[in-house]
Amino acid sequence: MSGSPDPADLSAPSAAITLQGVTKRFRLGDHGASIAGGALRLLRRSSPADEVTALRDIDLEIPFGSTTGIIGRNGSGKTTLLRILAGVTAPTAGSVCVVGRTAPLIGVGVGFDPELTGRENVLVNGQVLGMRAHEVAERFQAIIDFAELGDFIEVPVKTYSSGMFLRLAFAVAIHADPDVLLVDEILAVGDLAFQQKCLDRMNALQARGATIVVVTHSLDVVNRLCSQAVLLDRGAIARTGTPEEVIGAYHDLLHAGDGRMQPGSSFKVTGDRPVVGGATVHLSLADESGDEVRVLASGRPFAVRFRAEFAEEIDDPVFGIALHQPGRGLLYVRHTTPGDYRGRHGPGRPLGVQVTLQNRLLRGEYAVQAAVLDPMAAATLGASGWHSFSVVSRERSVGIVDMDAVIEADGAPVTVSAFQRIGEDLS
Repeated sequence: MSGSPDPADLSAPSAAITLQGVTKRFRLGDHGASIAGGALRLLRRSSPADEVTALRDIDLEIPFGSTTGIIGRNGSGKTTLLRILAGVTAPTAGSVCVVGRTAPLIGVGVGFDPELTGRENVLVNGQVLGMRAHEVAERFQAIIDFAELGDFIEVPVKTYSSGMFLRLAFAVAIHADPDVLLVDEILAVGDLAFQQKCLDRMNALQARGATIVVVTHSLDVVNRLCSQAVLLDRGAIARTGTPEEVIGAYHDLLHAGDGRMQPGSSFKVTGDRPVVGGATVHLSLADESGDEVRVLASGRPFAVRFRAEFAEEIDDPVFGIALHQPGRGLLYVRHTTPGDYRGRHGPGRPLGVQVTLQNRLLRGEYAVQAAVLDPMAAATLGASGWHSFSVVSRERSVGIVDMDAVIEADGAPVTVSAFQRIGEDLS
């Protein structure tokens, strides 16, 4: 079958992808095992302890023409699910129905013969993906132009870097005009310009009505590209819904139990301060409507709310927040100074604080922490764990903050187009 079904055909599938009761179990050591190792396993008795359940009882429908992001922690079953959709591996139990021509990008170089040249691999892989020989020939120049390999198209692909593999694999897949495109972290390889080029082509596939499934650790890609998302946890579906809803659930999953004082999470205002304890800090984020969230829109105000509970009497505590981005470090600190706040707290008399901020952060993953210090700011009484959140933005700007740039050329303002998910405003 190809494309969307005829509405008049009552027997036609109602979704591009349908999974019912899909379970996948592996024997320990099955992945990458040697022939000798396999023979040894055959000689010994198997037991339930030798098996790992990668997916358990998955029921999922992915509509025609949708783009679905699959997220979850390492080992949650994301890649196994995509390999089952691609037909690379079969489920242990359950049924899978994928409608139409499928193009899987489930590993850099998968499906390529390392001894063949790039040109030869295009001819072979194009037919594997469902193109006829004349279609591959007609689209060959467009494929190699997209891949940007130059003379390397004539050398064996075993000499290619991972980035070169990526460009060629993606070029072949998108020119196969797939009804279903399966992508597994392939956008994590390659430079920013090529990643944007890939996203633009995926947008074109969306406009054509293709169904796309993306497995990724990039929550930004899910926000920018997907119309829905699925969260996997320990092989089971933990949440389905809009990207914002599922990303929020993912953050909750990652940081379940946060809000208690964490060892080594001392709050630093200037220099190091010892953690003396005596306070427990609970933190949450709220949007401009006052709703608790884990996904914030760039350019919109938000609030950091925290509540400090004290084991002992304390007068005039110092308190504040810090923003952090993984890989970049501390971005912003705002705190009171000794004497700014006057108040007495203790058991049964918590301190409630709200810090309202104008969100100038660009899209990305961030974390916020709150802490309470003694009246002289000499020691930390308590700090929340790092509370992660995502920022979504329509801006094409790259970096951390939106500087409200105004671009002019020849004395006239230039309108810079914002990235916008097809048919949906990200803001």
